[in-house]
Amino acid sequence: MTALHQTLVAAAALAVLGAVLAAGRKARLADHPGWRRVAGGCLLLAAGAGVELLAAAGPGLAGGPALAWLRSLTLLGGFFLLGAGLVRWMPALAAGSDTDHAFREVTERLGAVFWVATPSPGRLDWVSPAFGSVWGRSPQAFLTEPARILETVHPADRGAVRAALERARARGWDAAGELACRIQRPDGEVRWLRARYAPVHDAGGRVMRLVGVVEDLTDRREAASRRQAEARAHRDTLVREVHHRIKNHLQGLVGLLRASGQGRGPACQAALDAAAGRVHAIAVVHGLQSADGAEEVAVCQLVEAICGGMGLVAPERPVEVAVAVRGGPARLDPAEAVPVALIVQELVFNALKHADGEGAVEVRVEGERRRVEVRVANPGRLPSDADPLRGATGTGLGLVRSLLAPHGAELRFDAHGGRVEAVLGLRPPVLVVA
Repeated sequence: MTALHQTLVAAAALAVLGAVLAAGRKARLADHPGWRRVAGGCLLLAAGAGVELLAAAGPGLAGGPALAWLRSLTLLGGFFLLGAGLVRWMPALAAGSDTDHAFREVTERLGAVFWVATPSPGRLDWVSPAFGSVWGRSPQAFLTEPARILETVHPADRGAVRAALERARARGWDAAGELACRIQRPDGEVRWLRARYAPVHDAGGRVMRLVGVVEDLTDRREAASRRQAEARAHRDTLVREVHHRIKNHLQGLVGLLRASGQGRGPACQAALDAAAGRVHAIAVVHGLQSADGAEEVAVCQLVEAICGGMGLVAPERPVEVAVAVRGGPARLDPAEAVPVALIVQELVFNALKHADGEGAVEVRVEGERRRVEVRVANPGRLPSDADPLRGATGTGLGLVRSLLAPHGAELRFDAHGGRVEAVLGLRPPVLVVA
């Protein structure tokens, strides 16, 4: 065998050894006994070719019995191990190739992003092709610098994601984890993602790699939002219809009460007018809720609507309404809308009933969204030692006292300049502050 042939034999054996190592690592069969025998056979063949080269380089050693025996043993042992190993390893290698093909199909067709990383020194070893369709970027830049993935996280979520990763890193990545965040693609589109990962331990219990999957939840979230919006719209339609029907029925009752009072005595007519006014106040609440589609009624609209119906009760005395609320309308908690409406109705009705002399009843709504006052003033006098609410048991101010919320509502009476003023103060929780 010439020196050139010997060199080629050695090179071929080493090349086969390299191919075996690569195939076994790719198919994850490096621990298979057949793979170890094939690798050992290649090593012996390479060693035998090396002995041939040594004999060619030193002719004086070529006929030595030790070198001849070594050459024979290495070549025979190499061929034996190579053959025996291939018999056992090739079926497993073929199965491993089928498994890899199936795994590629799974990762490509599911749409989720699968990845494998080495936590120390912080290297992203592999990422599935779906990365490009989710992130809108090539994964190559992140394979060498995985920390750059934080640059794609939405600024509003970046701090929370960084803190979660730091906590996991401080624990040595020894437990599975999950986090959700938004990312921004290069075209500006925002995607919602959920990432889950788990550690892979070696025989000694040390974390040698991390495996994980990232799911794109954007379409799912948008579909859920559409369903919720449709459900809310359907609910609002039903609520508005219910409020509208209640308002119509109550307005019919108001007309019936007022018609019943005609031709009767003053006391009976006054009582029926007061009852009609209360039913009207409740109808106003349902009317506003049906018109706006919102349960939270604006105080200014409520007061204006109630005062607008007072002309039927006391047409001889006008009611002037002024609104000055800063920062947008103050809105009532839905549970407090009817009680507040009845209180305002009683205060205005009481002012019309007890007004002395000439002059309009003035109703003002003042304040801001978190604190508002409804001021009802009428010409008249208030005894200095009297508290209209103390001991009130009638159907008027007694009703007001019972309807006042224990928290978020207060009522006081003032007298100045020949006028009596009732001041209803409202604040949370009677008021709703969005």
